[in-house]
Amino acid sequence: MSLTVCWDNAAKTIIRYNFGVTWTWQEFHNAVLQANELMNAVPHRVDILMNVEITRGLPPGNPANMFKWAFDTLAPNGGIVVVAGATPLIRMMLEAFSAIYKREGEQLRITDSLHQAHEILVRLQAEGGQSPGLARAGR
Repeated sequence: MSLTVCWDNAAKTIIRYNFGVTWTWQEFHNAVLQANELMNAVPHRVDILMNVEITRGLPPGNPANMFKWAFDTLAPNGGIVVVAGATPLIRMMLEAFSAIYKREGEQLRITDSLHQAHEILVRLQAEGGQSPGLARAGR
């Protein structure tokens, strides 16, 4: 499997998606469902770290539809989504997505490395930043 989901820390406050060199939208769909199951098993906010450092690009298809679906189905306690190590193409697609879907874009951060992603998540969690997921609970 070229896309896996796991807890990133023992406190279960960060879920990490590990994207392989190549992956499919079906694998992404399954990973989102698996991540939601993990989030639903804990009562607190869970941020998401998407590690795409070794990914070469996106699979064929419409990424905006899949990204929107992933945000729309995010568990109620889902927090910030940080994408680590995006290629210029993936970064451009995510920035375009954020410009079109502004509410979802507010939840999205893009970093150059896994290290930077962890720094952002540690800072946000230490600050106790409001979870965008909690704001969605009333939808």
